[in-house]
Amino acid sequence: MTEVEFRIWIETKIIDIQEKVETHFKKSNKLTKVIQELKDEIDILRKSQTDLIKLKNSLQEFHNTIRSINSVINQMEKRTSELEDWISELSQRKIKKKE
Repeated sequence: MTEVEFRIWIETKIIDIQEKVETHFKKSNKLTKVIQELKDEIDILRKSQTDLIKLKNSLQEFHNTIRSINSVINQMEKRTSELEDWISELSQRKIKKKE
């Protein structure tokens, strides 16, 4: 191989290496972009998860409040029934006294 042929061969190899480096660099940039997009998606999912947990807790509080209100309503209905019975009893006594 002559010196000129050797230089041409070296230049060819250098160009090949440069092209490979550029190709790998482009791929690396694409991968970096994909990785960043995935990180962004993960952040969005974490925020959504946090929001869902907050919503679940709010719904649990609402459920507990409704349960408490229902309990009060049941107590009021019981008390109302007791008062109605008492009024009925008083009315019956009054009627008996008149007789």
